Amino acid sequence: MAQELQSMAVSAFCENMAMLLAAGIGPEEGTALLSDTGVESEFHAAAKAVHDQLAANGGTLADACAAAGYFPGYACRMLAAGEERQLAVRKCERRALRIRAADIVDKNVCFHRFDSLTAIRETRMADMGALTSCGGPCSSRAARSLP
Repeated sequence: MAQELQSMAVSAFCENMAMLLAAGIGPEEGTALLSDTGVESEFHAAAKAVHDQLAANGGTLADACAAAGYFPGYACRMLAAGEERQLAVRKCERRALRIRAADIVDKNVCFHRFDSLTAIRETRMADMGALTSCGGPCSSRAARSLP
């Protein structure tokens, strides 16, 4: 079993991973970047162990950190709580998008006018009245099929 990281190294790992995740870099790639520092240290070994766990088993970052053995239990539990919260936030955002898309359909606005879900999100509801349906297969069923 690996020796647990000191609190400053745990803090540095979490802070760096938070920045990488916020930038849109996934956990597996983020841990690969942190492990490729060019300096052999416990931090490097911990990041590599987490990366190896993610690459081999998938799963969550919290599970990989716990399995790697370098991180104290409290840090793994905090990561798990953060991952659960982020999942809940994404689910709420998808529900809100579905509701908004259904409202667009109810106003006879055609989905074919939007090239992406981002365009739907960015379209102000006030502007939607000016758009008209193309007569295509736009229906509330299409709104329910959005992610």
